[in-house]
Amino acid sequence: GRIAALTQQQKPSLSPLQLELNRLTKQISLIAIGLGLVFFVSAIFFVHYPVAQSFIFALGMIVAFIPEGLLPTVTLSLAQGVQRMAKKHALLKDLNSVETLGETTVICSDKTGTLTQNQMTVDHIWTPAHSFTVTGQGFVNNGQIQLDGKPIKYGTDADLDLLIRLVAFNNDTEVEPSKGSARPKILGTPTEASLVILAQKSGIDT
Repeated sequence: GRIAALTQQQKPSLSPLQLELNRLTKQISLIAIGLGLVFFVSAIFFVHYPVAQSFIFALGMIVAFIPEGLLPTVTLSLAQGVQRMAKKHALLKDLNSVETLGETTVICSDKTGTLTQNQMTVDHIWTPAHSFTVTGQGFVNNGQIQLDGKPIKYGTDADLDLLIRLVAFNNDTEVEPSKGSARPKILGTPTEASLVILAQKSGIDT
């Protein structure tokens, strides 16, 4: 529950790009105001403009120093990044996430259910005499045991038969077939469930 509490208490923070833009904006503003003051003083003491005219002149210089095209340029750059990432099947809803994702070096993610389906599958069997291939994925009897590309059933190979009996009878897990597109329900561990499915693929009624 500690991880869940930390994620719920997490407050929205500025992205690295937003922090950099804020810092750049402050720097540009300070430089523009400083130069505006220099022009204001110079207009009064060197050019001998009236104070009001010198103020308007300095204000115009400050406005001119501010890059008005900065925001549209950044927005267009991020939009182009979103389009390029969309071509790689990465959907981004927030433009600021483009730059943040570009700086990502490590992704910490829950493996089960996110990167995997928590469905173990036996795909190879090795006996002293042969190497068998098992087709099909998940907790569904949708494959078969093959030797050199040919289907093999229980009762064909003595070593394979012994192995199948061991995994079928020394097993406390039950796999209930799914209805429609629903996932099969297992009563036990995923590892033993994969062995139950293996026994079913060999032709044994579990």
